[in-house]
Amino acid sequence: MKEVIERLQKWVTEGVPVPPGLWIDEAMKLLAFYGEQSDIIAELESQVAKEKWKYKQEHTCSDAEAESYKRTLDCFRDFKKNEGTLKMLDEYIRLAKKRATLANDEFKL
Repeated sequence: MKEVIERLQKWVTEGVPVPPGLWIDEAMKLLAFYGEQSDIIAELESQVAKEKWKYKQEHTCSDAEAESYKRTLDCFRDFKKNEGTLKMLDEYIRLAKKRATLANDEFKL
């Protein structure tokens, strides 16, 4: 996944002329990682919720206190990082599709 993203970034920064089909191919590669990333996020989100529930039961605290505790967990940090990666994948896929459309229009001229 990182290799595909780095390749897209390199093409953009270097202004490499890339055929529209290649942009779409790269977006499809990223899309292949999308489901895997979504599964990771679902697992982490569940783990965070369980830890928060457990803490709340053990410490008889308010939801606000349990929420503060939740934000200190390593699994919460991992959840947020993976959530950011998924958002980035969304953007790269969307932009790769748009770039392919623009490149296709440029080739027609």
